Amino acid sequence: MSSVSSSPLPWNIAASPFVSVLGTNYVPFSAEIAQLKAVLIEPQQELLRLESEITRVQAVLDTLLSERSRVEAYIDAHQALISPIRQIPNETLAEIFKWCLPSDTIYGLRSLQHAPLLLTMVCRDWRRVAIETPRLWSSLHIYFPPHLSQDAASQRIAGINSWLQRSGSLPVFISLDGGSAVRRLRLDNQQESGSMESLLKTVLYFRDRMQNLNLVLNRTDQMTFHESLPSGSSFPYLVSLVLKDLRSPMIVDERVQYHTALLAKMPMLRSLDIETLKGREHISYHTLSCRWDMLTDLAIRDILTPSDLLGVLAGCSMLKTFKAGVTISVQNFDHSALPTAILADLAVLHLRISTVSVPGISSMEREEVEHQQVNHLAHISAVVSRIVCPSLKSLHFCLFGALMVSSQVPILNFPLHNLESLGLDIPLTPEAFAECLSLVPNLTSLDFVDAGNIFRRQGTSTLEDSYLTSLIPSASNPLPLCPHLRHLRMIDPTPNSGWSRRWSTQVLTEFIVVRHKARMLDSCELIFFKPVSFADEEVRSLRKAKEDGLELHAQTRKNDVQYTDGPMTGLVSAATSMNWALTLFNMHLNGTETII
Repeated sequence: MSSVSSSPLPWNIAASPFVSVLGTNYVPFSAEIAQLKAVLIEPQQELLRLESEITRVQAVLDTLLSERSRVEAYIDAHQALISPIRQIPNETLAEIFKWCLPSDTIYGLRSLQHAPLLLTMVCRDWRRVAIETPRLWSSLHIYFPPHLSQDAASQRIAGINSWLQRSGSLPVFISLDGGSAVRRLRLDNQQESGSMESLLKTVLYFRDRMQNLNLVLNRTDQMTFHESLPSGSSFPYLVSLVLKDLRSPMIVDERVQYHTALLAKMPMLRSLDIETLKGREHISYHTLSCRWDMLTDLAIRDILTPSDLLGVLAGCSMLKTFKAGVTISVQNFDHSALPTAILADLAVLHLRISTVSVPGISSMEREEVEHQQVNHLAHISAVVSRIVCPSLKSLHFCLFGALMVSSQVPILNFPLHNLESLGLDIPLTPEAFAECLSLVPNLTSLDFVDAGNIFRRQGTSTLEDSYLTSLIPSASNPLPLCPHLRHLRMIDPTPNSGWSRRWSTQVLTEFIVVRHKARMLDSCELIFFKPVSFADEEVRSLRKAKEDGLELHAQTRKNDVQYTDGPMTGLVSAATSMNWALTLFNMHLNGTETII
């Protein structure tokens, strides 16, 4: 076997007799052309020799590579037999599989990209272990949109039944969405009404083992669900229920009757999240057939009257979390008959308060508007003062219908000193906001909407640089406000450039960077309705803080409406927000655009 020469190659362009004209537009004479052809004879022969040698060496290399592949395959095939994972007992493997389930939802996903279905595709043994492990199949999110073809609906129902059958005798968690993510349009290949009935009967077959049920259905499907229940049956072990209407037309009495009949079949219910029952007539929620005295978690996503709000709370002595809205009318408001709700164990409270003004408010003078604003705040105080919750740790308070930016903090009736989490969506003056922060020294989490900027004529935001500076530790400010604050989410709903901000990106960046360096800030989420421009140096500082461990997200909205039929479509998060600004931010949007 000959070897490739390692001696220096003589083909040096600098030594060419034509070096002065190489790479130019020079046109050689006839004699020079003949000379050029003579010069190229030897290098062309050398090129042919090199190409031949390369072909020979490549063939040798290909042979060696092929031999190596065969040896590797032989080794891998035998080493697989002694792989440590083959020695793991099935019981241990099943426990490992359990930790592979999605961690961001309590419901199983019918997706081949997620466990448990993903685990069934690895090998025959893993498939057998996965299928024979009931814990992997004890929860399921079902998305069943109306546009499914009959065949697709039948296949999905069969898959759902097989999934839940694999759960054995374990309690099951089921989330069912009848198509909240798509327009309710009739399509040529749309499923027959019997498909939904068949699905509901399949789901109800497991009612005796249901522990958690999340229903998002329209009026017809709600009634079908109720009618599909066998006579005298119940949900004996159901602990948590979420009821949401797809906002289809429904007579209020029908809806109340449906909910009342359903709740009466759930003797062990501890957690209830119920969608609005709005209609022509007022609905008294406390009249529903529910064991209010046994509930520990309650969310009513409706606007209640003060009497209904306190009537419900007065009967829920064991509540630990409560979320609801209340509307307060300035006219004919009598708080003397309102009951007092004593909630000794209430730790989490989310209130969304709307006020209804007197007619003609838009034509009133400023002094009259200020007087009406004072009345609003007095009525709000009269209502919230009747909620006695000495153990409160988390408070989220949203105010709609304010006539002007308020200089008074409407949450002073709550035990603020012990609060650890505070959400504010109130049109406040900067001074009132600073006062509020001074009353929560133990705060660790702040969820803040800069709602002061909703009044364009006044042109002011609640947040100001001076008060933001009071949160920054420094030599001149060794005791900043909220010294224990570790998590901040700020939503700026400023819609366009015609509205002003009274804070700067420079001070906001300083707040984030300095508090993080001082180990006083772990996470920060910034959401802007209108794009914000950070200076290059500010962006570098924020990215450096992010690299150093700060969980930082700065986003603005991005319009990109899409309709999908994915395994997570319609899935309701356990942390569903009642924050109107965040809801508006996400409404009709498909994600956000990251700034930093």
